[in-house]
Amino acid sequence: MKRKRKYQVSITKGGYFYIAITLVISIGAVNTGNNLLYLVSSALLAVMLLSGLSSFANLRGVTVEVEPPKEAFAKIPAPVRVKLSRRASTLPSVLLKVNIEGVPSECIFAQPGEEVSRVVWLVFSRRGRQRLEELTLCSGFPFGFFVRTKRITLNTTMLVFPHPTPTQVLPTTGQGRGEHSSSTNRGTGDEPLDLREYQPGDSIKLMDWKASARRGEPVVREMSELSGDELKILLPPSPREEDLEKATYLVIQGLKRGFKVGMVLGEREMPCNRGDEHKLTLLKALSLA
Repeated sequence: MKRKRKYQVSITKGGYFYIAITLVISIGAVNTGNNLLYLVSSALLAVMLLSGLSSFANLRGVTVEVEPPKEAFAKIPAPVRVKLSRRASTLPSVLLKVNIEGVPSECIFAQPGEEVSRVVWLVFSRRGRQRLEELTLCSGFPFGFFVRTKRITLNTTMLVFPHPTPTQVLPTTGQGRGEHSSSTNRGTGDEPLDLREYQPGDSIKLMDWKASARRGEPVVREMSELSGDELKILLPPSPREEDLEKATYLVIQGLKRGFKVGMVLGEREMPCNRGDEHKLTLLKALSLA
């Protein structure tokens, strides 16, 4: 297994141009024996050496800490906070850039002993546990001819919730606080949720005759359940991704509207409640389903 180097150096377009000029002048000095060309060539090589040492010193002594967001949803930019601190020294760190998952931050200037934080917006394509394995700290200081990169191992794990797909959450009149909430709990309410195959015991009133004729088999409408100020979401043991995304939307919107939200996910039942902690419990269950 090939071991990755902690520090790497890449050459910019300006750096290639600088190297080309240095080579031309150095070759000219050797061929002509001109002392002035020797002096210019030596100065150019000295600047190149100074650039490498300066960029190395600029990265040395910098510590990085990554703080994942409390809520991150698939396919939506999530703010990952990066905190940089410069070990007490006489020189600051300038022209620093943090790169996570291919997404760079803006330039960072850190004084000795100072902690600076920046936000990097990351987009995750899927839900579940996501690991941030590596962060790169880049510096083109002082001339921008060469970019020195320091690789930092993170091994930071964060939980990404399903993408919230809009679906109907329509309040209806009734008892309780003056309004009822429509839920995805199957019942005999007045808001249609979905179509499914007819099962023994289903009311004939729920038959969708047009859909039955199109499919060639009996189809019934599933209706929402009226439950006062509570919104209860019912999901099967192995839900589809689309079901999880809609349930995520219902959790967010239901709590935002002041409902007590609960969920049944297979054999696991989470009672109706409110609050941020309860919201995170529901979203975590959906993320890991």
